[in-house]
Amino acid sequence: MSLEKLTKDLISIDSVTGSEDQILKFIENYLKDKGYSNNIKVHDGGLVAGNSSESSVVALVGHIDTVPISDEQENINSSEVIYGRGAVDMKSGLAVMIKTLIDFQDKDIIGIFYKGEEGLKEHNGLETLFPEITRKFNVSLGIIFEPTNNEAQLGCQGVVNAELSIRGVEAHSARPWLGDNAVYKTVPLLEDLNNLEPESIYVDELEYKEVVSVTNIRGGTAKNVIPGEVICGINYRFAPDKTIKDAVGKLTNLLSDYGDLSIIDTAESAHPNKSDETVMKFIDSTDVKVEPKQAWTDVARFTASGIPALNFGPGNPELAHKANEHVKTEDLNSGFSLIQQFIKEVT
Repeated sequence: MSLEKLTKDLISIDSVTGSEDQILKFIENYLKDKGYSNNIKVHDGGLVAGNSSESSVVALVGHIDTVPISDEQENINSSEVIYGRGAVDMKSGLAVMIKTLIDFQDKDIIGIFYKGEEGLKEHNGLETLFPEITRKFNVSLGIIFEPTNNEAQLGCQGVVNAELSIRGVEAHSARPWLGDNAVYKTVPLLEDLNNLEPESIYVDELEYKEVVSVTNIRGGTAKNVIPGEVICGINYRFAPDKTIKDAVGKLTNLLSDYGDLSIIDTAESAHPNKSDETVMKFIDSTDVKVEPKQAWTDVARFTASGIPALNFGPGNPELAHKANEHVKTEDLNSGFSLIQQFIKEVT
């Protein structure tokens, strides 16, 4: 079984968020056709492969959806590089998961293939799968196959999405002095946030960089009306030393002088748990580089439930969602070898 061919086959299946049924069926059939004899259960949120028992298991975890395919998506034929949407995020990781399950089905590992990670949090397949997983399995470690350049990236940032309403006074655009243009009133906010340096926060000796960004702006009602309100979308990525309450408080203190802040949604951070015994086993057995995760991942869902977890997968995360998304076959095979090494030593 070729990891390269399996990755290409997975990439060839369009699985944009909301349209994952075809790739889910492919994974189910592939496992069966290649002799995987353990239990395979398909749920609304995805597929779980593995037999439930009282023994502790390592969970291999990967989302099966991708962001939409770009019209400029590169698809270059090469024996050394695999191109296409999902090449790094994260169909190469799915290929490693599938091959590991087949080659080591006598080991205490399970596979979790879930829908909807690239979409809204409430549509994430783990929302419905997770209670079933924790009920049936004693998970000792979750390995989330996000692209990490085959590094162990620990923990993850939390997220606060908010809207900042900056109010002015509407007026006819022929007589702007009778109003107060809300667009112009955003300038101090934009300048201050543009000049705001990332703040380094160290947790377990790992450096997480906190950042606050304006991600969208909307305002105005007509071409001849001075805008009376502008709403700025705010995205705050906070370090694992903070709770959501802490993060909301910090963001409120930072922005309350500019306008009215409304919290839209949040996602918890995940502590790196660098000294956890099972995390250390992975690091020691693979001897991979250890880095912080400068993003949010479903590691947070595991750690919030008391299950140690880490991010690990082939592919450069900086290529995710880009038109030239690709993974080196060398990195793909190296990622599998490292997982193979870990499974052999600790399960």
